[in-house]
Amino acid sequence: MPVPVLGRCIAGLAEAIVLRLAERDDLGHVRTTTAQLAQALSALGQVIADCQASTGGTVTGTACPVVLAPPALLNRAARYLEAAAALAGTGEVVPDGSDPAHATQLAGTFEADAMAARYYADGA
Repeated sequence: MPVPVLGRCIAGLAEAIVLRLAERDDLGHVRTTTAQLAQALSALGQVIADCQASTGGTVTGTACPVVLAPPALLNRAARYLEAAAALAGTGEVVPDGSDPAHATQLAGTFEADAMAARYYADGA
């Protein structure tokens, strides 16, 4: 899938979440559908990440395309990831069906992703 098409797909899923959150009829349905949309975004992100992992490349030596992103956007994403890490780290807020015993690992993953976003936001 070409990167521009994948980008449009990701943007569309994110906008669909915003649209679903505006629904007011059935909160359970809103929660279910937004969770499904978010899981699809997560899966697409994992597919993209596997490209780099499978080539063993780094940004300077990767066979995968590199996408430039505004530093402010990367810093915002990092803030959101840090907030998620703080929630998950307590073990009180975990995704449905998740084992609270894995909350520390989930929080660590969010923190690592936030650090990576900040690293690239700083122009490295």
